[in-house]
Amino acid sequence: MERRAQNDISRLAPPVTAFLGVGLCNREKLSAGLPIDVLGMLLAAEALAERKLVLVADAHAHTNGFGNGEVAAVANSVKRTLERVVANLGWSGWKIVLSSDLFQTQEFQGVLESVSHENPYVRAELADILFLERFEGANLKIGWALNGSRDSSEVFFDSLARENGSGMSFVYLKPGVTLESKAPRAPPYFCGNPETRIILKAGEEPGRKLSFGDNLDAAGNFLNGLVRMFGEIVERVPSGRLGERLSFVIGRCLCDV
Repeated sequence: MERRAQNDISRLAPPVTAFLGVGLCNREKLSAGLPIDVLGMLLAAEALAERKLVLVADAHAHTNGFGNGEVAAVANSVKRTLERVVANLGWSGWKIVLSSDLFQTQEFQGVLESVSHENPYVRAELADILFLERFEGANLKIGWALNGSRDSSEVFFDSLARENGSGMSFVYLKPGVTLESKAPRAPPYFCGNPETRIILKAGEEPGRKLSFGDNLDAAGNFLNGLVRMFGEIVERVPSGRLGERLSFVIGRCLCDV
């Protein structure tokens, strides 16, 4: 779970307000579940900031042509899961909102009208950063980055924000890891195939999934790091096989509040 930062975060004046976005789609499909990989972003925010803002990007999914009903179903499921994780882990200072709620405000529309980009999804992402910085006091954005690629991670959006006057600092975690070698890396919050990711859901079977993937070395390293991070920030994870430790983490995140 290595991190690299832009605009030295050690210089941020407390209280730090962190922002992270949770996307719901790629160009072809909506997410089929919320991967456990997203915990890396949540854990980093909890460790680094006093206030934490999570934006579930449902309005952005509409710009990719997905229907209102199907987007709402995915967005509400993701929001409920995130709220349950935060409640179960006893965290405070968290605010989880749908981007569609922000889009309805005059303030957000003013920011949106002040920026331009030919791609409406990119324009919305840029407006998110500028709006949350100006109206919510966000001064640290936690995202993910793929080494050597500017366009397939959040670095692209953040660079545009700086070009448009943002003074926010940025922390980047590694991308999520799938269990299949033909598509080994993915955004930590997006799942194209739930059989190739460990999902934050009741009844998930990490041990079973880890038994048949063909990207197990990379996935195992990533998931072991995630479990260690959970143990350092939340509580000790009992020893056992990786699948058992992942089941413990999922259980702690999703047990009845």
